Amino acid sequence: MDLKQKLDLFNEIISKYDKACIGLSGGADSTLLCHLASKVLPVTAVTLAGDMVAEDDLRQAKSFAQNDSLKHIILNVDPFEIPGFAENTSKRCYYCKKALFSEILRVAKEQGCDVVFDGTNRDDLGDFRPGMRAIEELGVVSPFLEAGFTKADIYELNRQYNLTQKPASACLASRIKTGTPITREALKNIGKAEDELRNLGFGLVRVRSGGVFETDEAGLDLYKEKKDAVKEIFNQNGFELSEVRPYRRGSMNEK
Repeated sequence: MDLKQKLDLFNEIISKYDKACIGLSGGADSTLLCHLASKVLPVTAVTLAGDMVAEDDLRQAKSFAQNDSLKHIILNVDPFEIPGFAENTSKRCYYCKKALFSEILRVAKEQGCDVVFDGTNRDDLGDFRPGMRAIEELGVVSPFLEAGFTKADIYELNRQYNLTQKPASACLASRIKTGTPITREALKNIGKAEDELRNLGFGLVRVRSGGVFETDEAGLDLYKEKKDAVKEIFNQNGFELSEVRPYRRGSMNEK
């Protein structure tokens, strides 16, 4: 199918519902989903805020919702109240996603929505994502996935609609290697370091446990000029820079 056919199928899928609640993270996937869905039916966007959410993601979500005139609810959550979160086992994402989307479903019911959408797409199927099982169990609908959208499709449409090209950012806990306990201080330091790196001019950034800095190709080039400043940011936030490498999705799940 070409992109127009996928869009037609997408509209057909979401037209089955009367009012949708959508988890808006501030990344490209959920931003486009809110934008497209709101053209077809009433949408309430819900953004989660808490220790596991990067401030930059929260800013992006607020700005987009305001510019797109969306009804926007910010839901404050404490991930450390979720059983299994702090222990950071291989099932952490499953437990967390189930708890958080259960909260979104609660808000959806209060808002009179008959469906919750999320931005999962075809390319996500090739990644290690235990949280996807939780979404399926809760009955959350993934219209991009059903319509056959890929990441490339989403970025192309975001370009056409002049929306963000910011990649979907997994929660800050994903920066910590599976099996390493999660603390509030660690999440705070990771979030602060990543904010400071973006202010330094880097685009895609990940500060991984163990002092690993991941970034995109442009960031690797920029690092050659900003090496000392990057090391200083790591040091000031409690990390010793040990490695600089290309961004890899799910790298903290590797054995």
